[in-house]
Amino acid sequence: ATGTFEKLKARLVTGKDTTNTVTYEIRSSPTVSADSLKLMCAIAARDKMAVGTADFPGAFLNCVMPREGPQTYIRLNKFLSGVMVAIDPRFSRFVGPSGTMVARLNRALYGCVVAAKLWYELLRKTLESIGFSRSPADMCVFARKEEAGTTMCSVHVDDVKLFAPNAAIRDSVFDKLKQRFPDLKIHVGTQLSYLGMSFNYDTPGEVNISMPAFVESLLAESETTGSAETPAGEDLFEIDEESAWLDEERCEAFHSRAAKLLYLGKLTRGDLLTSTIFLCSRVQAPTQQDEQKLSRVLKYLNATKNLKLTLGARDDLFVTLSVDASFGVHQDGKSHTGAAVSLGRGATHVTSVKQRIVTKASTEAELVGASDMIGQGIWTMRLLESIGKPARGLILEQDNLSTVAMIKNGKPTSTRSRHIHIRYFFIHDRMQRGEVIVAHRPSEELVADLLTKPLPRARFHELRDVLLGGQWDPPVRERSVLE
Repeated sequence: ATGTFEKLKARLVTGKDTTNTVTYEIRSSPTVSADSLKLMCAIAARDKMAVGTADFPGAFLNCVMPREGPQTYIRLNKFLSGVMVAIDPRFSRFVGPSGTMVARLNRALYGCVVAAKLWYELLRKTLESIGFSRSPADMCVFARKEEAGTTMCSVHVDDVKLFAPNAAIRDSVFDKLKQRFPDLKIHVGTQLSYLGMSFNYDTPGEVNISMPAFVESLLAESETTGSAETPAGEDLFEIDEESAWLDEERCEAFHSRAAKLLYLGKLTRGDLLTSTIFLCSRVQAPTQQDEQKLSRVLKYLNATKNLKLTLGARDDLFVTLSVDASFGVHQDGKSHTGAAVSLGRGATHVTSVKQRIVTKASTEAELVGASDMIGQGIWTMRLLESIGKPARGLILEQDNLSTVAMIKNGKPTSTRSRHIHIRYFFIHDRMQRGEVIVAHRPSEELVADLLTKPLPRARFHELRDVLLGGQWDPPVRERSVLE
C-alpha cells in the first residue's frame, strides 16, 4: 500500500479460460464490502481496539477438491512434466508423445473456477469453529462476543483483518488460526496495510486511510504535472457533440485511468467521485473534451495527493445519511444524486449517481434520491447490529423543505406532485416504525451537495474537508430526539 518493496511472488495457475464454467453451478466467492471494512475501522478507532492483519500463503492449496461431481484435470506442459519426472521417475509412464501429461487435481489451484469458493467455505468453517458468527449483512464479516466486548473480522479471499477488544484476545485468535494454518503471516500494530490501503491508528479515536502507492503510480503512468484547485469545472455534465473522438490508444488510456480514479474515489477519495462517475459514463466513446476533463481530475489529484480519509465514531452512536440531488443537470434532463454515510467523523460510504428517471421538479428529484439511498443507511444499521455495535438511530439529512414535508406526510402535498409514485414514500413508512429520523440541513452545510455537481472552490473545499474527516453533528432538534 505504501509502495515499499516486500517480496517477489510466483504461483502455478491453471488455465481458467479453458474450463467449462457451466459445469460448476455454484462457484462464486464473496469478498468484504469496502463499506463494511470502513465501518469496522471507525468503530475500532473509537473503541481503541487491538488491530491486526493476516494472510494465508498458498491459501487455495489447503482446499481438497471435491470427489463428488465433475472432476478437474489439467495438462502439464513439457517443462512441468519434466519437473514431475525429475521429482519422481515413476511419473514418466504418464508422459505422452508430446512430452506433456494430464493430471487430476487433488488440491485447488489458482485459476480453478471453484478454488475461491472452496477456500471461503474452509475459512468460514474455521472461524465458526472458534466462536465467530457470520453477519447477515455481509458474508465476509464475522463477529464473536467476548466478556470484554466484540471481536470483529473481515475476510477478503486470503487476507483477514481482525479487530479485538484487546491485544490478548487478538493474539489468541491469531494463534488458533495459526494452529490450523501454520504458514499464516501475521502483522499487528497501529500502522497496517490491507487490500492496497494504509491504515494508521496512531491518533486515539481516529483512523487515517490512504493509498499513497496507488496514487503515485497513477500520476506517474499518466505523466500528470500541474495542479487544479477543484476536480471539475461548471461544464462537467456538458457534452460537446462536435468534439473529436480519441484514437484507440488514447481511448484505452482514458478507460484505464477513469476506472482507477473510480476505484480510488470509492475507497478513500470521495471528493473525486462526482467527476469520475461522469467520466466513466464516457469510456465507450470518449472525446477530446472528455480527455481534458480527465486531465483536470488528475491535476487536482496531483495537488492533493497527500489527503487522507479520516474516520471515527461518536460515543452515542448513530448513522447519519446525507442525501442531495441536482435537478435536471444532465443533457437528457435527468438529475444527479449524491449521498454519504457517517458514524460521526468522515464518510464510510459515498455515492454519486445519475438518476434513472426524468423528474418534473427539484422536490421530486430530491425525493427520488432520498428513496434510492435510504437502503444504504438501513443496511449500515443492520451491519452495525450484527457485529454487536448497534446504533441508536438513522438520521436522513435533506436540504429541501418541501421534500422533508412530503416524506413526513407520506403523501403528495399538492396536486402538482400527485403523480409521484407511492414507492418513493417508503421512507415515511420507516419513519412511522421509528427507524428513521428525517432532518432538514441547510444547503450550505449538506455534505452530499459535493457529490451532485461541481462547486465553487471555497465551498468545495469546505465540504470536502467534512467528507474526508470532519465532524458530523446532527441538527440540534434531531439530536434532542435521540437524546
